[in-house]
Amino acid sequence: MFVSKRDAGWKPSMSKKEADDWGKDSDIKYKLYHGTDKINMPNIEKEGLCVPGRNIYLSDNKDYATRYGSEGGSDERGVDLKIKINSKKIYKTNYEEMGKLDFNKLKKDGYDGYTYQKSNGNGGIFVIWNKKSVSVI
Repeated sequence: MFVSKRDAGWKPSMSKKEADDWGKDSDIKYKLYHGTDKINMPNIEKEGLCVPGRNIYLSDNKDYATRYGSEGGSDERGVDLKIKINSKKIYKTNYEEMGKLDFNKLKKDGYDGYTYQKSNGNGGIFVIWNKKSVSVI
């Protein structure tokens, strides 16, 4: 069975040291955040951040990300994520052009997702297609 370099060593949840080692070749070295309900955390730590058929949404803005947990149930720190993606595999676009993207073509071209800056400048958004590009720290 073929295992890509990116998938080698992936675990849904890692210590900071493990994540730093696993993501050492990534051009994205900073933490990203994903807001969710606390009730989801055990499954995320066991299975990874993934809902079948849906994308993984991350932000470099903690306050923005934590708004996505339900009222009173969201993890106040968000879910700190270390992302391991070579920047050549993340398509960079802007908010205005996002609606024109051909996601199927990007996937065929080997991209793991895309990133854009919010139109109000309040943080970058990352949309990831492969859960093995993301691990909870």
